Parts: sequence; structure tokens; C-alpha cells
Amino acid sequence: MLRALAHLLSGASLLFGFSELSQKAAQLETSIENGNVSFTDVEPKIDELIAEIRHITG
Repeated sequence: MLRALAHLLSGASLLFGFSELSQKAAQLETSIENGNVSFTDVEPKIDELIAEIRHITG
């Protein structure tokens, strides 16, 4: 589920010109695709994604 959401966010953010957000979402998606991962494995990528969203929204 998280991989699918990251995929959707990556595509939508690129469509609207948020390339940095798209890249971070794609990195999260790739991390999840690479195999069985725990939350602690992807937590740093999620934190980066949240930080970028906060940067965009001010």
C-alpha cells in the first residue's frame, strides 16, 4: 500500500512541477520494491518526503 501511494505521489508531483518531491517519493518506492523491508528501513525516506512536503507548503 505504501509503495503504491509513493508511486502515485511521485507521478502527480512531477506532473505539477514538484520534481524534488517526485524524486523523494520515487526513492521511497524503490526502497520498498527492493524486497522485504521494515518500517525502520524506510522511515528515513518517509521523513525526507514529509520534510519536502512541509517545505513546499511553507
